[in-house]
Amino acid sequence: MEPLPFSSRFTSESFLPIIRPAFGRSFPARASLMAEVTIQQAFDRVLQHRQAGRGAEADALYRHILGQIPKEPNALNAFGILAQKAGQNEFAADLFRRAIELAPLDAEFHDHLGMALAALGRWEEAAPSLERAMQLEPGAETCLNLAHALRRTGRSREAAARYRQAIDLQPNFPSAHNNLGNLLRENGQLEEAIASYQKALDLKPDYLEALNNLGSALLENGKPEQAISLYRRALALRADVPELHNNLGKALRANGDGAGALAAHEKVLSLSPDHADAHWNRALMLLLSGQFEQGWEEYEWRWQVPEFKSPRRKFSRHLWMGQPLNGRRILLHAEQGFGDTIQFCRYAPLVAALGGRVILECPPELHRLLQSLPGVEELIASGQELPPFDLHCPLLSLPRALPTTLQNVPSAVSYLRPGPELISRWKNRLEFPKDHLRIGINWAGSAANPNDRNRSIPLQTLAPLAQCPNALFYNLQTGPAADQARSDSNAFAFVNQPLAFEDFSDTAGLIANLDLILSVDTAIVHLAGAMAAPVWALLPFAPDWRWLLGRQDSPWYPTMRLFRQPRVGDWDSVVQDAASELAQVIECVLKSADG
Repeated sequence: MEPLPFSSRFTSESFLPIIRPAFGRSFPARASLMAEVTIQQAFDRVLQHRQAGRGAEADALYRHILGQIPKEPNALNAFGILAQKAGQNEFAADLFRRAIELAPLDAEFHDHLGMALAALGRWEEAAPSLERAMQLEPGAETCLNLAHALRRTGRSREAAARYRQAIDLQPNFPSAHNNLGNLLRENGQLEEAIASYQKALDLKPDYLEALNNLGSALLENGKPEQAISLYRRALALRADVPELHNNLGKALRANGDGAGALAAHEKVLSLSPDHADAHWNRALMLLLSGQFEQGWEEYEWRWQVPEFKSPRRKFSRHLWMGQPLNGRRILLHAEQGFGDTIQFCRYAPLVAALGGRVILECPPELHRLLQSLPGVEELIASGQELPPFDLHCPLLSLPRALPTTLQNVPSAVSYLRPGPELISRWKNRLEFPKDHLRIGINWAGSAANPNDRNRSIPLQTLAPLAQCPNALFYNLQTGPAADQARSDSNAFAFVNQPLAFEDFSDTAGLIANLDLILSVDTAIVHLAGAMAAPVWALLPFAPDWRWLLGRQDSPWYPTMRLFRQPRVGDWDSVVQDAASELAQVIECVLKSADG
């Protein structure tokens, strides 16, 4: 059986035992315990004792049964299978080992031992048992189980080979194709994963797990309409699976159907009220639609989502939820990415104004920049020892503690600024001709971000901007994507390329000398917005919640303009709109200068 529920990203693997039970086998028993019974009957009586709380009787019966079959490997194996079905995997593993000692060349016993160890999470021990089973009796099911164990121990290449071997042994094996798809998807081979999931469905059209997996892979690949169709196919087969409704909600949000997405997540919560991922996704949809009051409440569920990247900090001091501070020391600590820290550190001056002595903990890359933030008594880089404090609050819980609505977003025009000496250093280092518009561009974020496929683009996609006359471009890109600027296909003649940034303070120093920042949704747009620099953000059709829907402006950053995809994946239209607008701006600026 394939396990349910489904994971929203990667499904758990399936173990397929080959069982040749001897459940009908009988053996003599002492009259004081029972008459002659089969192994199945004996095991049922043990369970009855357990369920009735008669532990001593259950243990006595266990010992008696094992005393009757000490030299019977098939009986030990059968009894182990029953123990494993009852969730007693440690006991089952011991029985399988005893069977192997008596019959070391029986592949089934090694296979069952491997599965019992896997059920205990002891993958390193499970793999050798399953490998031995394959040596003794190669079979598709055993090969699949071995692939699972290898995958869980990080031996990805070996796991892929075993999945493919299982397919070679049994080509019409849907579970092998499905699980190979899972591994390929984990390794970033999305197109190959989609092909594997599709093969599994060709073989078994009602395969729920493969329907879910293919839908998730297509959604990740920017094809939400196809994902929606697959999730609905799965729900037609099983309408009571919360994960399917949850994933449908994600796909509907990605396809621009906010009402449908909310309804899907609420359906999950009607089936499973404590479903953390559904609460989290409901929060994202509420915030995206501007329903901040409910959204901030639901957003607190983020800590219970297994895939959430910032684990909850455990402090002995209480979480601050807006109560009077009266001069107490409060630790505000960063979470999630650099952009989140830049956006929500704006609340530190407000906390200070309420009577708090603010300690702010931030990533080292932002430490020098945030020294200019008002209201902070002490600034600490992550990893340094924390000073004493009375209360604490994560940065993205501050909008809930200081009830933030769409109407009262704290949007000070500028709350971060590099030092004058740094601005001067960059001004003296680079060329800044006055008869050109000076534009900084950034086209990609961190590939580690789960949403990076949706937000980052190749530099080549921005090429129409390079055709704008009287524009000079400055490269703000960092990380591996910066290498694209050295490609022969690069249309931009970047000024003083390449540039080196020590941290975000350096980037801010350069931004302060530019006329416009143009970027996809990365920390750069937050930095420029926090500095009140003119900034154009290029957004996907399904944007991050903070950019809301249907607006060209942002309540968080008054100097920002938003350019949105008109349909999923359509970056060309976004760039063409930005290029046309840029040409008009340059023309106006030059006319104004001539006047």
